[in-house]
Amino acid sequence: MHDRPLGSLQRLNPTIPASTLVQVAFQVAKPESPSLIKNNKTFHSCLLEGVKVSFNNGTGEEKTDYVKLVDFANTANNQFLVVNQYTITGSKGNRRPDVIVFVNGLPLAVLELKNLSEEVDGL
Repeated sequence: MHDRPLGSLQRLNPTIPASTLVQVAFQVAKPESPSLIKNNKTFHSCLLEGVKVSFNNGTGEEKTDYVKLVDFANTANNQFLVVNQYTITGSKGNRRPDVIVFVNGLPLAVLELKNLSEEVDGL
């Protein structure tokens, strides 16, 4: 799944150097803060506005631009993937949500489904 975000970044941002897009992919994958709320706010901002980057434009000039994670103007440019029973390895062990929705390789929604025909606590 690591190739999907980078491939999408390259497709959506063809004028940004590949090395800069690799850095953005790592930045998005590894949050800076231990605070979940702060990480969510930062990611939300990056998702809507893009990730601000500076790079050498090839002529020796430093350029600043924004790397788009999602193309909101033309949704056909995005890659959507819905995965059932995807295993996530984390600090608290393995987890397997029922459904994860990926957009351009980024996990944007996690769904846990319950069978209402079975007895459920609290219902």
